[in-house]
Amino acid sequence: MFVSGGRMSKVPWWIPLALAAVAVRVLLIVLVCLRADISLGQWALLHDGWEYMRLSQAIWAWDLGELNPEHLRFFPLYPLVMAPLSQILPIEVAGLSLAILCAVVCAVLTAHLGNDRRLAWWLVAFTPSWLMYTSTVMSEALSVALTLGCLLMITRQRWAWAGLLAGLSTLTRPVGALLLLPLITAALRCPESRRRKVLTALATGLPFPLAYLAVNRLMLGEALRSVSGYVQQDAAWPLQSLVHDTLDPSFSLQLKILLWGTLALSLAGAVGLWRRWRQGERFTSPLLIWHVSALIFYVLIPSIWAFRCLDRFLLAIWPTTLIGLAPWLPRHRVIHTALWLLLSLAALSVAHRWAVNLSAVFPFAERALP
Repeated sequence: MFVSGGRMSKVPWWIPLALAAVAVRVLLIVLVCLRADISLGQWALLHDGWEYMRLSQAIWAWDLGELNPEHLRFFPLYPLVMAPLSQILPIEVAGLSLAILCAVVCAVLTAHLGNDRRLAWWLVAFTPSWLMYTSTVMSEALSVALTLGCLLMITRQRWAWAGLLAGLSTLTRPVGALLLLPLITAALRCPESRRRKVLTALATGLPFPLAYLAVNRLMLGEALRSVSGYVQQDAAWPLQSLVHDTLDPSFSLQLKILLWGTLALSLAGAVGLWRRWRQGERFTSPLLIWHVSALIFYVLIPSIWAFRCLDRFLLAIWPTTLIGLAPWLPRHRVIHTALWLLLSLAALSVAHRWAVNLSAVFPFAERALP
């Protein structure tokens, strides 16, 4: 609490949350750097970080021609936002700061969407995948933040803002395009001026992906360059990866449990959202449409990496999973806090082990920034 005008004022509820979310990510980074004997710059290279940073540098220099064509499969908003920040901060710090800040935003928005502040705390450090991919130079946190912002605007019938955020989300990860489903559905359900609401949402959202397609066509000769890049690199039949890797005896049993557990939680979240909608909580309707469509998209994605990356892909619906599961969380404050703390510490331990193991085999010299 602090004194303001002679009266005691409460600290806003989200400040301790933000401090905890930032602190646990800084702690993870420091522990891994010390244990694996790597620098902050090397930490930032992990996973796809080295590609995002190279893409960001090329965007700022307006020189995509010097990039490896594989880097162009990434959607542009995250490296685009990182680019001006990297003129103020080292690019590694810019990318990490953006991801961590968006993780905090996701927690706050989840509390608002679910009307339950407890849910925000589950996004501090749980799951291990959420903690890991919001502590590295990856686009998941920005994508989820834009998605949650769009869903919140839909529930408040702010159609222009909802369309804008849907368009920006599409520029971050392709699954963002599915936000048009709950957006248009919600607009059409309004009793008055339905056509105007739909047109307003589309007018603010569509220019961004359309401009991206046009730039791709002019500069790279192919409008869907990002999509074709993924197709050329790892195309497979839908469900091929899920079936093959599940039946593969050499595939880690622990990883199978994690991936199927993540899928089970996502399905349970869908059931929970459906039950809340049937019980009259109408705000869950756009959340349910988004959740189910994104879940189907990622389960059926035609990629050889679909199953082994499922825990990362389904981070797109982790907040809506939590909102669906909320009625089943313990009501007793002490029990809920103990469960949250136990699972969060376990997630931190798992994420630490993952990062240390990855650092032992990651080709840092080969992927260092030029």
